[in-house]
Amino acid sequence: MLLASYAALQGAWLVMPFAGLEVLCVLLAFKLVRAHEEDYERLEIAQGNGRFEARTARRVSQLEFNPEWAQVVCRQSGWRCDLALRFKGRQVAIGRLMSDEERMDWAQELKPRIRVVRG
Repeated sequence: MLLASYAALQGAWLVMPFAGLEVLCVLLAFKLVRAHEEDYERLEIAQGNGRFEARTARRVSQLEFNPEWAQVVCRQSGWRCDLALRFKGRQVAIGRLMSDEERMDWAQELKPRIRVVRG
């Protein structure tokens, strides 16, 4: 804003609306990042019970499942990898906060505990 104010004083007053728009966009970006700073996903499998919990912005969702009946669906197209947990006809995306490589590694790690299918 300081540089835009200097330009306006020099006669380039059309810079001010764009500088204001730029500041507004930066503020909105910070607000969006702050809304998602506490996002998480947690998958627990112990003693024949499974539980998946995820927080996105302020919404928390939970799914309890039997690991023997559940499936992890792994869809790969090129370098892109998407994972989902399927149980009782319901499918929930998992690993959204991971990179594609981390999701592929996680699918391999889950194989002994939950059946992984390629979709």
